[in-house]
Amino acid sequence: MSEKLMREAVNRFFSQFSLRQAANDAILYKLQEESPFGRLTTLHYQMFGGQSDEICRAAVAVEFMILALDIFDDLEDMDNDEPPWCNIEESLAMNLATGFLVCSVQLLEECDFPEERKARARSFFQKLVLEAVNGQHADLLNNAEDESAYVEMVRQKSGSLAALACVVGTALATEEHHERAKQFGTHLGVAAQMTNDMNDLLNWKNKNDAALRKRTLPFFYIQQGSPFVPDVLRQFYEEDIDMDMDMDSFVEAMKSSGALTYAKAVLHLEQSRAIEVYRPLHLSEEAMESLSKYVYYRGAS
Repeated sequence: MSEKLMREAVNRFFSQFSLRQAANDAILYKLQEESPFGRLTTLHYQMFGGQSDEICRAAVAVEFMILALDIFDDLEDMDNDEPPWCNIEESLAMNLATGFLVCSVQLLEECDFPEERKARARSFFQKLVLEAVNGQHADLLNNAEDESAYVEMVRQKSGSLAALACVVGTALATEEHHERAKQFGTHLGVAAQMTNDMNDLLNWKNKNDAALRKRTLPFFYIQQGSPFVPDVLRQFYEEDIDMDMDMDSFVEAMKSSGALTYAKAVLHLEQSRAIEVYRPLHLSEEAMESLSKYVYYRGAS
């Protein structure tokens, strides 16, 4: 991801000084987070034979879209006061997110690629963002009835965004492998979200997933009635007891219940599925190593 290109876009599109300042603060925060989305776009473009430096602009377009959705997500969840956009007025943060969203679309439109490939990339871009919006809505409702409904929600919310990064880079490079890139990105995004859900469940300081009884993999494991689930944990999720249960007790109960072990097993299955998507193409060892780094870039606590 090019910091220079990001700041140039902000200076070009945001004429209000305080808006530019908020945008640059958001970019700095995003750079420290080491977001993989732009790099996935570039990797897929180069992996399938693309050679133009214009891919850097397309990668920034992807990063701006992810940044916009991150801001909206934090404003909707209201459980993270670390990002700079959570420390300004909500109305200003919403406007900033809207600005990044439109910047994203404009930058992709300006990229100097053959029009047919750019149109295809743009179509994938729009459809997958809309899928993510539907997934985010389902997540906010927090009413998944079973594990399959949860996985479908995650596929839409997060799988579609990782797929967006992969397929945009692929579509700009070649007329082939679009569906494979989408499948890889989807499995990658699902695995990453499952990791986040497990970590957020155990992070009471900055996240409220436990308090909200978020319906993630550990929740559904507990609902299945395993005899290894401590009564206090079962009661907690039935909301028979309040949040006076301390974090250490909650984490210990989670570990002894087998819920985290089960969730990690499902996560590892998604990671394996991601890697297997590209095996039939016999990509170079270097390419497979790069892809593996994104699939296994971090694990659940």
